[in-house]
Parts: sequence; structure tokens; C-alpha cells
Amino acid sequence: MIKLAAKIVLALAICCALKPAWGTTFLNSKSPSYEVDTLYEDDVFITGARIKFDSRVYGDLFSFSYEIVQTDSVTGNFMALGYSVQNLAPVVGSFRGMAKSISCNADIGRNVLLFGQEINVGPGSHIGRDADLAGASVIFQGDVARNLIVKASLAVISGHVGGNLEFKGDSLTIDPNTVIDGDLNYSSSSRATIGSGSVITGKINWKKAEIEKPKEKSKGNFWTALTWIISLRGYFIMSTLMAVAIIVLTLIPFPGFILLIFLWFILAVSGNVIILLGRSKALATTKVLEQRFFPSMGLGFILFFLTPIVAIILFFTLLAAPLAPLILMLFGVATFCGGIFASLFLGRRICRLLRPGTESTPGYLCYTIGLTAILLLSFIPIVGYLLVLLALMTGLGGLVQTYAKIKIETSSEESVVETK
Repeated sequence: MIKLAAKIVLALAICCALKPAWGTTFLNSKSPSYEVDTLYEDDVFITGARIKFDSRVYGDLFSFSYEIVQTDSVTGNFMALGYSVQNLAPVVGSFRGMAKSISCNADIGRNVLLFGQEINVGPGSHIGRDADLAGASVIFQGDVARNLIVKASLAVISGHVGGNLEFKGDSLTIDPNTVIDGDLNYSSSSRATIGSGSVITGKINWKKAEIEKPKEKSKGNFWTALTWIISLRGYFIMSTLMAVAIIVLTLIPFPGFILLIFLWFILAVSGNVIILLGRSKALATTKVLEQRFFPSMGLGFILFFLTPIVAIILFFTLLAAPLAPLILMLFGVATFCGGIFASLFLGRRICRLLRPGTESTPGYLCYTIGLTAILLLSFIPIVGYLLVLLALMTGLGGLVQTYAKIKIETSSEESVVETK
């Protein structure tokens, strides 16, 4: 584990050393220092709800907002994460964004890397190097000096592509008078629609994609449930439900004890469901915590604090940016499951004190007892929050070690998880 920690720290140090920041300005839409037509001679981090950013930036611009419209030039890179992103002014560096709706209609000096549901690159866009676009619907009408890579369900291409056009998806349309100086390589279930007057200098290579047959429904297990949770659909559904629940609980002045009961009920039900779906993993993780408690805590401490930082750094790199949202989703799911298994571990300890001979039965009742104990500990000022945080870290470390196939000796009696 020491070698793993050293590798993580070394990787983080290398990533941080790639581009030292000479100066950084942090803004939000309500900050008094944010004014129209302001000149910033350093990197800018801006957050808010709906922002029209009319200032010039001599550095990198980072945006974490619901909607942003960028209308003045950026001499560095422009990186945005939110619901809607519009880039309407030149960017000397690269433009990278991830949002539901992304539009770009300006000169980009280097590369473009965009992930979204709707992506629109307008005719006023001139990209100095490569463009990599991934979304449900992609419309490209600009000019890219080198290669254009598109992964989408529906894509419409026009304008000028200086290198190769790579497409993977369902439907590709090449508008009339489009110019592609390199090859057209695409993979789809049907041939591309190529308009009259289009010029493709290189070869046209079509790889017919096979239509996936619907799979037979199988019995649910822990892996299928985890796969659904970390998928984009499952993640956004769960996030939406949690957001609605939080808004309702925030707007309606429920008494504190009702909120506590609601939280306990949600955690008890979801935790027992996860234990039901992953009985073998639950048992294996509790055994890891029993025999490697402090190593699990140390590994969890490292992962808990470094994983979000590494994911953010990866998002602002060109090649590894697609890994960032996947890492964050996996981290959130693993932390939640780790907290459940930590509660199960504590509950088994309590069950042994109350009723000896329950070592071979993790049991749903034991988990509920452990969860209740952790929630009661959280009421202790300051110390309670630290104990809950340590429980999450320890459970996360134990879960990671379980998937890393740490050899834990288990008796034949503990090979099956029973319901208690």
C-alpha cells in the first residue's frame, strides 16, 4: 500500500508541475470584483448561475457554472463545466468543455475537446489543430486545420476539414460543398449521406457496425447494479432524485428529528439492497476490515482526498479528459458502498457483543444496528463528524482492497451470507 500511495503522490506532483500558475483570480457572479470589460492578467476561476463573461483574460479561464456565455478573448485555454456553454470569442489555446449544450463560434488556436448532449460548432469557428467531439447530436460547420473526430448518434458535417474525418455512431451526413483534405473513416450501421459538390481528397472507408441484439434478462447481481449506477443514465437519474429530495427538504421546514428519520430510512433501505445484491463482496470487505483495519483507513485517506484532485486535473488535459467524469462517478459509488460496508463491519462487532456466535452472519439487522450507531456518533460535536469521515475512509479502503483481491483467510462457514 505504501508503494501505491507513493505512486499516487508522484503522479499528482507531476500533473501539478506541468503548468505552474503565476497568478490566479477566483470569481463568482455576485463578487464585487467581477465587472464588465475588466482585464485580468492571470488565470481566472469563475462560478455562478447564469454568467455573461465580457472580460479579457491573459491566462486560462476556468468556468464552473450553470450557464456561461464567453464574449471576449482568452489568451490561454478556456475550460468549462456546466449545463450550457457558449464560446463566442477567440481562444488562443484550447477549448475544452462538458455540458448538456455546447456551442462554439470563434477562433480556437489549438485543440477543441467537447462532451455534451448537443454540440454545435458554427461557421465562424476556425480550429488551429484537432477537434474531438462526443455527444448525442453534433453539428460541425467550421474549419479545422487537422483531424476531426466525432462520436455521436447523429452528426452533420460541413465546412472544411484539413485532415481526416473519423466518425463513430448511427447517422452521418456530409453537407454539400464540404471539403475533407484527408480520409473519411466512419463506423455506422448505414452508409453516410454525402451531398453533391463535396470534395473528399482521400479514401472513404466504411465499417458497418452490427446492430446489437437485445440481451436476455438475467437475474440481478451486484455487478449489474453497480454497472447501472455508474452509467450516465443511472448516475443522472440518481443525481436528479437526490437533488429533488434535497430541494424539498430545504424548502419545507421539517423538524430536525423527521429529517433524521428520513435519512436513516433512506440509508437503511439502500444499504440493505446493496448488501443483498453483493453478499459475497460485503462479506469479503468486512473480513478485510477485520484483518487490515488500519491499512484500509490509510488507503481510504489517500483515495478520499487525492481522487477528486486527480480527476479535476485530468479534466483539464486533452487526452485524459474523458476519464475525469468516470473517475468521479466511480469514486462516489465506491465511497457510498464503503460507508455501507463500514456500517456492516461495526454492526457485526456490536452483534457479537450482544449475541456471541454470529461471526458467520453479516445480516441486514447487523448493518442497520451499525448504521444507527454511526448516525448517533455524528451528533457528537466535531468528534462525531471526524468519526463518520473515518468510517467512510476505512470502508472505501477496505472495498478497494477487496477488488484488488487481497488474500483474506475465510472459513468455509463464512462463504455464504445469510439473512438475519
